[in-house]
Amino acid sequence: MLYRNLAWAALVMAASFTGGCGTTVGNGAVSMSYASYSSRYSASSVSSRASRPLDVYTALTQISLCYSTVRFKSASGTSSGDIALSLGSVTLNPSGTQLATVAVPNGTYTRVEFDLDSHCTSGMSVALQTALGVSIGTASTVTIGFNGNFTVDGSTSPQPLSMNIQPLVSALEGVSAGSDIVGITQTVNGSF
Repeated sequence: MLYRNLAWAALVMAASFTGGCGTTVGNGAVSMSYASYSSRYSASSVSSRASRPLDVYTALTQISLCYSTVRFKSASGTSSGDIALSLGSVTLNPSGTQLATVAVPNGTYTRVEFDLDSHCTSGMSVALQTALGVSIGTASTVTIGFNGNFTVDGSTSPQPLSMNIQPLVSALEGVSAGSDIVGITQTVNGSF
């Protein structure tokens, strides 16, 4: 009996260190991703930079985000609470980016927020690379948000949640300094 109890305790401890083994009762698994996006960058825009230098300077070829937590918020103001993410720095793919699968309490949510911070190796919460090779970033903790309507009911596992990040990408293409990034992330939202 003692060995069975020890084995059970070891299993419970292992599950808590590896992120659990499934969802708890009343939670659904949500598979989060970003839909495809487009940038002003193209080979022809670089070759014609003399005619439109600002467009080429700010056209993004790489966007990296350093994820810390995610929150799901309902219209009534209730929240899933902060859900820790172990993604680290993720470089977005214009064709779409798979993020993570998380356990979220069942309910209808109208906003998803990601906290980005500087704990990644780059030391940046948001790091951008322009078509001309200019690096722009910020180490400030920022929050990016997405608005829409999404119901977590545990009916399928995991439930896919694809978020439109295009508004944020388009706004970030106008930055010329890291301090601009903070203001953009506070005012521009994506959708789902």
